[in-house]
Amino acid sequence: EHQPGVLMLLVIFAMLTAYGVMNVLVGVMVEHALRANADFVALKTAEHKEKQVNIIQTLALTLADHARNTTGTANITAETLRHAINDVSSLGDMLTSIDLPSNCNVRELFALMDDDGDGKISQDEFQA
Repeated sequence: EHQPGVLMLLVIFAMLTAYGVMNVLVGVMVEHALRANADFVALKTAEHKEKQVNIIQTLALTLADHARNTTGTANITAETLRHAINDVSSLGDMLTSIDLPSNCNVRELFALMDDDGDGKISQDEFQA
């Protein structure tokens, strides 16, 4: 005796089971892709931060050398910073390559770097 209803039910069950398994597999792949993307973003962020730190260290050395050559001391004043930006061409390039606030002027840049507010930027303030 033939029961076509049972065969139809079996086909529907097989299709729904396959659909469910495929959804699980797609979910696993998407989760893996999202995790890989998060790792990639974290790596790029770390690389960017390392690049910024290297530029800031070079900037500190350049500013200290300029201050030492012009004033005899490695401490940088607002005036020394202003003159250094105008005198040292690579300094402008370094400043544009770090993430400064938009439209940041020399006075604001000096205030950002002068942590203790004493009107001088020491090498220790670059390390902080």
